[in-house]
Amino acid sequence: MKKYDVLILGSSFSGATLGWILASQGMRVCMLDRYAHPRFSIGESSTPVADIVIAQLAKRYELPRLAALSTYGRWKQELPHLVCGKKRGFSYFRHGRDAPYGHASSKNSLLVAASACDAESDTHWLRSDVDAYLFERSCEAGVHAIENCHVNQIVREKNWWRVSWRRNNMVQVQSTCVRVIIDATGHGGLMGKTLGLLRLDTTLSTTTSALYGHFLGVQSWDAQQLALGDSSTIHPFRSDDAAQHHIIDDGWVWLLRFDDGRTSVGLMENRLLTIDHDLDEYWKHRIRAYPSLWSLFEKCPTIPSLHKTGPLQRLWSASSGLGWAMLPTTTGFIDPLHSTGIAHSMHGVTRLASLLLRDKDTTTAWEQYGHHVIDEFRFMDQLVSTAYASINHFELFSAAASLYFLATIHFEKMLLLDTDCEETQFLAADNITLRERLTESCTLIQSAVQGQIKTPHCLSQIRHTLSDFDSVGFFAPSQKNRFAHTAPRKLFSVKS
Repeated sequence: MKKYDVLILGSSFSGATLGWILASQGMRVCMLDRYAHPRFSIGESSTPVADIVIAQLAKRYELPRLAALSTYGRWKQELPHLVCGKKRGFSYFRHGRDAPYGHASSKNSLLVAASACDAESDTHWLRSDVDAYLFERSCEAGVHAIENCHVNQIVREKNWWRVSWRRNNMVQVQSTCVRVIIDATGHGGLMGKTLGLLRLDTTLSTTTSALYGHFLGVQSWDAQQLALGDSSTIHPFRSDDAAQHHIIDDGWVWLLRFDDGRTSVGLMENRLLTIDHDLDEYWKHRIRAYPSLWSLFEKCPTIPSLHKTGPLQRLWSASSGLGWAMLPTTTGFIDPLHSTGIAHSMHGVTRLASLLLRDKDTTTAWEQYGHHVIDEFRFMDQLVSTAYASINHFELFSAAASLYFLATIHFEKMLLLDTDCEETQFLAADNITLRERLTESCTLIQSAVQGQIKTPHCLSQIRHTLSDFDSVGFFAPSQKNRFAHTAPRKLFSVKS
């Protein structure tokens, strides 16, 4: 029976990237997946944090073909066959029910830039392309990858795990022994189920669900507004070149545009979707109430096959233990509002690669990893649930979104100062002072939503509370919700 150092369950982008790194450094790696590539998936929006982490991983482990994913310009030059989209930042527009959208202003829009130019911008990932690319690189590096298989049993034997599986539609069972198991199965949560861990989903404050698909022929929001004489949606960048958020009553619609003409579109509801049929009709009914938004879809040839989720929020009670760990995407999920998925997962890859390759203290370091990941989800839940609580009050919603931007900007700076960035918690969750002040600000926003304090007083208090951290001026009225913020970038050269 062949033995491996590491078994990775699941082969989407984070599992495949971890496998690629470990194999490139001489470890014996096996990777099992229930399905095969390429395959449809969402979780498509990168961020400056993700780009920085990818560049650092590529430099540390000398993987130039990984570094190509770190900026839009480099991607288009080196990987033109992989579909992506340009993401200059985040754009938000508040729509009124049964009324055309008015000219964009600080009262109903927010634009936050994340890069200074197109070449340095973030990207939208067509996950079927990117996941397959990373899977192929892991195989080339020496990972023994088996697709279309079902894991039958995982048993702990002394210092090893015995894992058995069979190929889909086949009777023969195969098995191997591995020293460490990494769970990258996402919502499958295979190790959590195997170990009988508790689910903490109901302890989370965010409660959302989604309806989504890939559309063809979605019209340009910027072009629509320019035709009406409004040019404010294209400064400090074109809002179409962004993770575009259209805020509606009790929810929002995402638009992520790819360079091949398709657009990832999702309807997020601040509640559980109970429909189980007629998804097309529900989509039309919900979006038609906002005429300016609906007009973007009127010329789409057809409504695509839509997918519906149950409650999106999930969290396991543990993320690591003796001889096993989960990548963040398996440990939990909060919501796509702040595009944290790719960045959090890649930061998890950094931490687990370091633990496995440097062979740190097996007990303390592995336990700390698990505690940190769960704590990071708690922190994200606080920020996201505050934004949803204020989603029908755009001025307060903008403030809530800005709390996330403050956290991520501070985290970006910490990553660039610390070459061993695995020691820093995601979104600077371990910065006690910043976190306490963000928590205080969340409480203020919740109080304003409930009418306990006036909105101007709330924003004034937040401005004072966060003054030591808000170098961008998110809470300064003079900025008028337009921020030409450039994420602190540091270009990494990686040997070819």
